[in-house]
Amino acid sequence: MDKVQPYDFIPISSPIEKKSIESNQNEKRWSGSMKVKMTVITPLIEVKETDRLAQGKRGQTIPGSSIRGALRSAAEILWNGTIAVFKPESDSCFVKEEWKISNSTIFSHCPVSHLFGFAAAEKDVPKTEEFEGRIPWALGSKLKFSKATVVEGTFYGAPILMDQLYSPKKNPPLQMEKNGQKYFLGRKVYLAGRLQHVSNKMKIVGSIKRVSSFNVGEFFHPNARLSRNNSTEYAIFPGTQYTFFIEFSKLTKEELADVIRLLELKEGYYHAIGKGKPLGLGRVRFEVEGILRKDKSYYLQLDATNAYDATWKEELLRETTNRYEENFQKYYELIDIKKFDGKKSYGSQREKVYRYSELKNRAKESESKAQAQPIKRSTDNVRKTQEKPNRKSYTGETFRNTSLHEQLLKLQEHFKGKKK
Repeated sequence: MDKVQPYDFIPISSPIEKKSIESNQNEKRWSGSMKVKMTVITPLIEVKETDRLAQGKRGQTIPGSSIRGALRSAAEILWNGTIAVFKPESDSCFVKEEWKISNSTIFSHCPVSHLFGFAAAEKDVPKTEEFEGRIPWALGSKLKFSKATVVEGTFYGAPILMDQLYSPKKNPPLQMEKNGQKYFLGRKVYLAGRLQHVSNKMKIVGSIKRVSSFNVGEFFHPNARLSRNNSTEYAIFPGTQYTFFIEFSKLTKEELADVIRLLELKEGYYHAIGKGKPLGLGRVRFEVEGILRKDKSYYLQLDATNAYDATWKEELLRETTNRYEENFQKYYELIDIKKFDGKKSYGSQREKVYRYSELKNRAKESESKAQAQPIKRSTDNVRKTQEKPNRKSYTGETFRNTSLHEQLLKLQEHFKGKKK
């Protein structure tokens, strides 16, 4: 496969599913907590804590907001949710109104906003009974994430020096068509796998804490050629494990199963957290270790213990179906580490690099053209070569439709005449 850009886009599908705070009021709902284990797959750049007590312990904790943000981004793709309006606002006209989160209300919002919450722009709403006493453009989250704490005996990390990373562009990704019209490409996805020559962009500058089976040379090189714009970061190495909890409130069985499927991607496919996603950094795996149901019996028991049930997860997945299977397959195609490892590149002035979807579309077009033009039989080609006149000129004389033997005789006579 040719080199590809380290990111691509998944188009938004219309129409977007709409939810309401009054949806399925009679359906049984559950509240409780999920215990989740997070394993680092590729080096993770430390997400700095705002808690002063945790700042002195490098890499020991990860803010829950970082995990929540990564999962919400994935949910917007997998559950086909609405998106925030980009800047500048003049470009937002290329994004359909139904795709914008700014048009959401508590009675009409996407499945992602229904679980993760939203805060849309204030706007005039009809003064009806349904909106009376409520804030119509904001909804609290039904999922609350704790910070992740490292599992004792699994931590591996070291200070590193790396090229400075830049923030993603805030303007909407637009593509110009041949007729000059622009259209919105979709949601951005960072392809999995290492960027080409990624080890030339990072090096370890401190001592490695603990010994890991991780091959350091895959990402770091002691003689990496760094640019003048570089920064010192702290890298958490593969094999490090964390534990965190997700408190959920009033979710149906289908919604709980959707959250579990969002967390636990197929084997070999991972979520991305922190800096350096285009480089292949920050890939992590989530595993739900157990679910604690906080129903009436839980609160009535005086000796209730925080027992997380690992079997209920399997029961939920067995009793429900994945409503977003098609979206999952599209997502898996772009986060396949084996497919894109070492083949991602930003390109240069000398070499232009295309997105994976562009190369895929070109391959389909060339294949369809080849099928439209069937290959002619070899006998036809032989017949054409036989019918083609054999032209050869020498001293202004042209030989047409003559055999090679006759041509040699004429050449001999020509040279004999010169000798005389």
